Amino acid sequence: MGNKQHVPGVGLDKDCWLPLGDFTGDIHAAEPIDQWIEPTLPFWATLETECVAECCGIEALRFWPGDVIRAQASHLELAVASQLRDFRQHVLISSSSYFKSLRLNQTFPREFLVRLLDHLVYYLDSPH
Repeated sequence: MGNKQHVPGVGLDKDCWLPLGDFTGDIHAAEPIDQWIEPTLPFWATLETECVAECCGIEALRFWPGDVIRAQASHLELAVASQLRDFRQHVLISSSSYFKSLRLNQTFPREFLVRLLDHLVYYLDSPH
């Protein structure tokens, strides 16, 4: 048997893994992002199916398309897609390479966070 190491990240579907990425810069200078997560917190909490973020960080959440669509359906009043598009735009224009959420218990490299937000907005905007 081979010794398969766990690569931190999240599953976006049964055949698609988004690795958390490389932390080669100064993560202590990570930009706080909880103010962007807070308005959609119930959406994020609904995605906590594997564990809870306080314990496992972003790996506690499940981002498969069906899970994303169900979470949105549970929180239609939040306009989640619009708020996540604004969040993504903020990440893109920020000068920071890393972003930290105390609520999600995670520091994110920019590339990971942009790809995750792209994935979420794609499925939130898709006709169901």
